[in-house]
Amino acid sequence: MSKSDYGLLIDYSNDALDEILPLKQKADNTTDGNQYERLMDRAERLFEKYQYWKEALEIVSEATDYELGRTNVSERDILEGVS
Repeated sequence: MSKSDYGLLIDYSNDALDEILPLKQKADNTTDGNQYERLMDRAERLFEKYQYWKEALEIVSEATDYELGRTNVSERDILEGVS
C-alpha cells in the first residue's frame, strides 16, 4: 500500500468517528426515550455507511511509521534495522 492509501484509511476512520461518536454521546446523555431512539437510528445508519472503519483502523495500526510517512526514516534504514 502507498502512503496515500494509508492516508485515505486514516481519513475514513476519522470521518466515521467524527460522525458517530457525537450521536452516541448525545444518545447517552438524553433522558427522552424518543430522542434516544432517533439518535441511535442515525448512528446505525452511519455504522452501515462506515461499515469498514474497524478494518481500516486495524490496517493503519499495524503499519510502520515509514509506511505511514510519519518519519524521515529511509527504506534502507528499515531494512538495516536502524529504525
